[in-house]
Amino acid sequence: SLIDPTQTTNYFLLTSNIPGNINTYGVALAMSYNLPTNYVLSGNVTYSRLDNAPGADARTLFNTPTYKTNVGFSNRNVFNNVGFAINWRWTDTYLWQSLFGDGMLQAANNIDAQVSYRFTKVGTTLKIGATNALNYRHTDVYGGGTLGGIYYVSLRYDGLFDKRN
Repeated sequence: SLIDPTQTTNYFLLTSNIPGNINTYGVALAMSYNLPTNYVLSGNVTYSRLDNAPGADARTLFNTPTYKTNVGFSNRNVFNNVGFAINWRWTDTYLWQSLFGDGMLQAANNIDAQVSYRFTKVGTTLKIGATNALNYRHTDVYGGGTLGGIYYVSLRYDGLFDKRN
């Protein structure tokens, strides 16, 4: 046998409610500004906080960064049915807790980008883009793998409902 019974340790984890009140609060602020010639500047910021954390033996699994932001710039029709969108996302450093383990997740910056072309006669839009376009390797879950860029091509038909045809 590959397992030595004299070296085996059993672990048990008991989860339960924490006595007393745990307070969380937060606020989100978003804005979108329509610039001349169909350009759009948008952004948001989120603030989340666990207020009265319990004692050292208790774990809340709050798993939320204190600050998160997004800033975007786009235009659905820059010229001849060609559009674009670019978005910067930032997440603050925060503590991740789970049954697997606890650890700090580092702050992450990501840029998402896409270009699009609208085929007006057939009510279809072709999009080519990337989430995390610069392939910045980061972790969203403690103990999980690192995430990189996701690149995509999409073709969306909306000719039945879109009045731009």
